[in-house]
Amino acid sequence: MLAFGGYMTPSAGKGGHASSAINDPDNQRAAIGVRGDFPFVLFSAPDGKSRMTLALSIFSKPYLVMADETGKRLSLGLEHSDTPSARDDTWALDFAPNMARIAMASEVQSGRRYIRGSFSVSRGKILYPYDQSK
Repeated sequence: MLAFGGYMTPSAGKGGHASSAINDPDNQRAAIGVRGDFPFVLFSAPDGKSRMTLALSIFSKPYLVMADETGKRLSLGLEHSDTPSARDDTWALDFAPNMARIAMASEVQSGRRYIRGSFSVSRGKILYPYDQSK
């Protein structure tokens, strides 16, 4: 793995101690590597939380996840079923939390494989995640 760390002030480290160790996952701002047999690229914010991940699944299918300080906001790529397998074939662009989605999936009918697309937009509204007022 190749990782790049950020500068930390003495008050920013754990327990009030300065830490700039690149092997500390909370200090890694960008990393590229391989976990098992699967490559990944990771970008993290100064708070140590992941903001973007690009990786391959255990079935060598790509996915991209983007987040901000409130959590996951966008995902793109293959979505696995409740019981992941190499036969999973649903691809989606998903805006979280449950706001919009474009997807395509294959299905077999009468021995033939078809692709079905879907598009959905939430009709409801949610509180903007940055709004601190009640």
